Amino acid sequence: MMNTFSIVWDVMMTGEAITQKKSDALLAKEMEAFAPDLVFNSVQRWNYVAQGKKVSAAGFTNGIRFTSLLDNISEAEAIISRLGSFSNSLAQSSNCRVAESIPFPLERSVKQRLPQIGRMALKTSFTHGLGETDHKKISNAKSDQTRLTKDGLDPIRVGKNSSAAWFSDEFRNLMSSSNWFLVMPTYGKTPSEVLGSRGSDGGMYEFSFNLQPAIDELTKESKGVWWNELDETQASSLNPTLMFDPSQELESEYDPVNFTHFTKTKARIDNVLEFEEKQNPGDDSSKSELEYNLERITRGRRLVKQATSSDGLVSGMEEFVIKSKFIAPFLTEEFFNALAFFVMTRHPKFWRNGRSEILIFHDEESIKKIELW
Repeated sequence: MMNTFSIVWDVMMTGEAITQKKSDALLAKEMEAFAPDLVFNSVQRWNYVAQGKKVSAAGFTNGIRFTSLLDNISEAEAIISRLGSFSNSLAQSSNCRVAESIPFPLERSVKQRLPQIGRMALKTSFTHGLGETDHKKISNAKSDQTRLTKDGLDPIRVGKNSSAAWFSDEFRNLMSSSNWFLVMPTYGKTPSEVLGSRGSDGGMYEFSFNLQPAIDELTKESKGVWWNELDETQASSLNPTLMFDPSQELESEYDPVNFTHFTKTKARIDNVLEFEEKQNPGDDSSKSELEYNLERITRGRRLVKQATSSDGLVSGMEEFVIKSKFIAPFLTEEFFNALAFFVMTRHPKFWRNGRSEILIFHDEESIKKIELW
């Protein structure tokens, strides 16, 4: 699977428009007219539940999101500027960004530029009862999939039907400010046609993340276990070396060994493969690919590495070098692996195998970095 880039265009509705029937489809038509040159592959309802209501409550639409595949990342800046200027009586604000769909297992080029702070999203496609043969079971699956996805896809939420058992408090604290979206692929139609004709085909939570607290704690807790300061001989050397060996597990919840993809791993993979067999009988290649990807994500390599003067290693800079060169990339990779494992195994009855996605949202600075790769 290749990583793909998309333009993500968010238009928030005015308070008056939110209360008007079919205002979302009317706003979508205005957005289409404003950008007739773009082909939108999905439309999403920004769904809001009033404070005090259950998360699984129906909520109401307070914004519209269009997505359009981006052929060339260099075109992003001009498109973002143009769509950001959209104005309409139904619209309160218009904002445009670039989203990158991250392939799993992670490719080396992607690993090297994974962010430690930003906005990301977990996205799933519904099964609509795929694999069931009884009419009642199909109907029940269709009626339950949106509700249980709204309850269970958010990695931050705790409570009934949540996924709190999949993540520690410490892991959840690395994420904040989640928003729920109902996702509808366009399948060649316009977004306004899709909004007025059918329900959603999937769900998505977008949220903020900040891995710095975990990186800082892991650096501190690993000193004397995974690494040590330079001794007198190495400190006085023109070419000092320092070993980093993370093979010993730490008690910290931020040691990736405690992340969800290393907990009940075999049982969760077996469960997904059973559903894949049921939903896609006879397709051994699809099942094998799924099994291979999950095994790659959960292999948990803890490699011994060496820092040298080429990494900026000198006496007094040991902690900085270890933190930036080894611990930050190690923890960041396993953070994303944990969330990938989660969306691939949490609800295989309702979330279609092979169609879940992790998205990273890019600002202008990170877009420029991508252009350099």
